[in-house]
Amino acid sequence: GGRRATVALALFVCKWLVVASRKSAKHVVDRVHVLVAPFEDGPRRVRVEAAGARRRLSLGAAQKCEYALVVVDEAHHLTEDLQLREQLAGVNAAEATLVFLSDASQATEATPDAEKLARSLVNLPRDQAVAVATLSEVVRSTKRIVAGAAAFQLDAGRKAEMSTYTASPGPPLVARIFPVEDDTDDIYAREVVEAIAAIRRQLADLDDLDDRVAVVGPDDAFVERLRGPLDRALDSFAPMSATLASTSDQPPAACGTYVLDRETGGIGGAAYYCAANGLYLYERSSGSWCVGKAHGDKSCKAYASHKGWSFYLNKNWTLRSDITLTFARFELVDAAMASAVWPRVETEARDSSKQWLVVDTVDNMDGLERLVVICVGLDQVIDRGAGVFETRSRLYRAMTRAQLAVAVVNEVLPGGWLEFLGRVELDDKKFDDAKERRNRAETAADDVVGGVVEEASAPVRDSVDADKGAVEKASPEDTGAPAEAPMPADKEAMRRGGTLPPYAEPDRGLVQFDAWRERI
Repeated sequence: GGRRATVALALFVCKWLVVASRKSAKHVVDRVHVLVAPFEDGPRRVRVEAAGARRRLSLGAAQKCEYALVVVDEAHHLTEDLQLREQLAGVNAAEATLVFLSDASQATEATPDAEKLARSLVNLPRDQAVAVATLSEVVRSTKRIVAGAAAFQLDAGRKAEMSTYTASPGPPLVARIFPVEDDTDDIYAREVVEAIAAIRRQLADLDDLDDRVAVVGPDDAFVERLRGPLDRALDSFAPMSATLASTSDQPPAACGTYVLDRETGGIGGAAYYCAANGLYLYERSSGSWCVGKAHGDKSCKAYASHKGWSFYLNKNWTLRSDITLTFARFELVDAAMASAVWPRVETEARDSSKQWLVVDTVDNMDGLERLVVICVGLDQVIDRGAGVFETRSRLYRAMTRAQLAVAVVNEVLPGGWLEFLGRVELDDKKFDDAKERRNRAETAADDVVGGVVEEASAPVRDSVDADKGAVEKASPEDTGAPAEAPMPADKEAMRRGGTLPPYAEPDRGLVQFDAWRERI
């Protein structure tokens, strides 16, 4: 659990346990209780419910009991949480096998060492030893994602030893950095769509994005503002696949699932290819579809008209009323909904006309992962406030949710964490993980956060107002303190080089960063 809404993580873990154990869902979930915010509601049991044609998980009240194993995930968000401490005491957690999972780089504030963290939540005996196991291998992410996220990771010593299990470098990280004036939400929505399109071109062999892409925003207010414009912007987005289906027992050979082949084909718009029959589905003109051996081919095997679909069979054209053409369009869902519903392999297939696109906050995505993650609006100007901790944490947590590909979508923010993206370009040579480790500034994030901590803890001068007789604390401006937190040397040089270039149009803000090559 965590201070934040962690229902999505709790449901995902339960679903994962069922899939991994290969036992019946009821057999597994009957043995698991979860504790999520608000903690005062106590532990909850997990239920399996029917939701139309498929099953889903839900939470309900649990009877009081003691546990053999207690796992506290996202513990870096829970230090000295009194409500959680009370609940753990109520179930005698100190008597159980205890496991705390924590990552200091994901924390939004300074965290104590492992033993202090554990003792802040559970009243352990003084002579009780706390064993610490440090994980240094990333299993889910590619080498490029690990290297990109390292810019926002803390603890340089551990970071230098971090490696990834996969041998694949993965596709380059993609960023869309753009200026905004009016209609900020609409601009963000269009840029998100463009980012999805860019990644889809990178992953041309992937024919199904259903529940594989997460759009991650900074907070609930931002995500709610984005939903409407994003839903509208996706209407103009070429669907990933199309299905030509028949209700007949003898469907035409042209029926099948067609995967997007190119954004524009023939005279009209998109073209799709079906590997099963070797045919293309393409637009001859707007809304007029044809099936042939090549997109744009005038010799069709089938075509659509206002009367329906006609097929060329036995040297004759036959009008068929049993044929439908559907496109897989995105439906926006939150993380909890996606975590609750059973995988398609375990139940009846989802509606082929809908592909789920998860849109939620960084907090609600904690502990989760997706094949592709779009990080949206997460940057902030680096200043002296606590926002420095929060912003760095959000960027790191969002990027590390991704398994294969990441995109960063953000307005231009001079002085922000992502300012450097305007001054790097992709080195299209073969990715060299060891070389990139040598090139980057290992302590960059630590230096920025450390500067804020030092300034916050610096002694302040008391001044007495002679007229009021009051004692006031001098502000940093009074003492001549710098207006911004100290920057690493390379970032300070970037500042002296000026702000980001004033892009004339959003497309010019598309940069792909991978090898961290500065153009200044």
